[in-house]
Amino acid sequence: MYSGGCSRDGIEAVCSEHSESVLDDLESLVDKGLVQAAGPADRFQMLQTIKDYAREELLASGQADEVGLRHAAHFVQVAEEIRTGIEGDDQVRSIERGVVEDADLQAGLDFLLRRAGESDPTSAELGMRTCGSLWLYWHIRSKHLSARDYVRAFFGTGLGSGPTLGRSNALRTAGL
Repeated sequence: MYSGGCSRDGIEAVCSEHSESVLDDLESLVDKGLVQAAGPADRFQMLQTIKDYAREELLASGQADEVGLRHAAHFVQVAEEIRTGIEGDDQVRSIERGVVEDADLQAGLDFLLRRAGESDPTSAELGMRTCGSLWLYWHIRSKHLSARDYVRAFFGTGLGSGPTLGRSNALRTAGL
């Protein structure tokens, strides 16, 4: 699930379809000292107590899986953008973005892996697709064990054993 650090774009993609109200809400939280700027200028982080409270409220609302899936789907796209940049002409910025987004990428993968373990083939496909997108980033950052562990875990769910784009990408990562 959400790791607690997020960019403005990530908040909008995960939390609301109404970006103006999200930015107003974010500004209010910053003004009250409940959210702090973290890292680059467009990243924010909740205080741990607020993060714990928000997680409890989300779980109580019954919408944790829906929000978690939206978060994970957003970071599937982020992983694909990182891959495109590394394989293209924006290697340095894409690797830097991967470093900044690493905790949320991992949170998305963990969420998808949990759902795949509960026999959700869509989550397994998205997780394998993400693993395939991150192979070169993980290689450059010497995160070979992370790559291996995620791919093995997704394969271990027994889902997605047929020929899919996600599986073929994950197999490339497994070869790393």
